[in-house]
Amino acid sequence: DAAFVDRVDLKMHIGLPILRARYQILQTCLEELMRVGIINATTATDSFSPIFLDFDELREYGEHKEETEKSVDTDMIHSDSEHL
Repeated sequence: DAAFVDRVDLKMHIGLPILRARYQILQTCLEELMRVGIINATTATDSFSPIFLDFDELREYGEHKEETEKSVDTDMIHSDSEHL
């Protein structure tokens, strides 16, 4: 509120948490929404189990996907130049 900010002697900007912390915050919020039934995300066993990758698994998946996409792009460039 603007009136409160005017009375504060020290204003300090606090940035975003690190990426791992932001992911964990989002993950726990979604898991809680699923637990209480606001979000319906069932698995094959129809029981609650975490369906999210942990941060390190997600990072590895992202790195693997980037490598795969780069190799596909490189392959496409080579095959296009062969057709010229």
